[in-house]
Amino acid sequence: MRIAFLIILSLLMGCQKRNQENAQVTTVEMGAVNLRVSLSGELKANRSTSVMMPYSGYVRKVYVKVGDQVKAGDPLVAFSQSLGSSEQLFPVRASYPGVITQVFRSEGDYLSETEKDKLILRLDDMSKVFVAIDVPEAEMGRLKEGMKAKIRVNALADETWEGSLAYLFRASRERDNSWDRSGGVFPLRIEIINPSTQMMPGLSTVVDVIAKEIPETLRLRQEFLQKDEEGTFLWIDGRKRRVKIGLRTDEYVQILDGAKAGEKVGFSAPGEEKSQP
Repeated sequence: MRIAFLIILSLLMGCQKRNQENAQVTTVEMGAVNLRVSLSGELKANRSTSVMMPYSGYVRKVYVKVGDQVKAGDPLVAFSQSLGSSEQLFPVRASYPGVITQVFRSEGDYLSETEKDKLILRLDDMSKVFVAIDVPEAEMGRLKEGMKAKIRVNALADETWEGSLAYLFRASRERDNSWDRSGGVFPLRIEIINPSTQMMPGLSTVVDVIAKEIPETLRLRQEFLQKDEEGTFLWIDGRKRRVKIGLRTDEYVQILDGAKAGEKVGFSAPGEEKSQP
């Protein structure tokens, strides 16, 4: 029994050692190097209309419910100043095709002009879906209209959608405090290509904007790149070799010169500690 235990322990230690050695070595390879700007935002409809109570009176007729698809001209809700049956109703009609996303009042409800919340229902045009984002000014120099994006909706975590940066504001959002000099934020909108019917306005998202894309180039995991007073280098086959680099991201660095595909790169020469880049 003791001999079997020692054999198993030896095998486990051998596997652990091999895993550690493999983690210290990588391979120069061909692949994509993409510079991404990660942002968070929320889904917005192409257009949105909130129907409010226009005067003190009653909600006489609600023609729709949440989830209904309506066409332009369809009746939505009708109001009156009394509940008398003789009063002619003139319903508020949809100005464009869309879906009813909110209904807050029922037939017979009375609302006064002095009430703060006069919202009756909301109509959203979901023919296009956007992600609305406030971008810190530090990221503005990397972004421009037309850039591709990858979108993940937190409530629909199993899927990813393609998008395009539709427009970027040319002025920052107004601050509440005019003396705030901490830096502004710039609104932008990313249009989602082929949006899902499960998407709803207000859902939170995570977006990776592709600020720069090199689809096929020589690349290396960025943590293996070394730097000293003379420049950048790699440990290849235990020897220091100078390299010229291009685009560098959080994941990969582009190798322009000094290494070839398939070469093995280590963190350091045998017996030496890794240099800090």
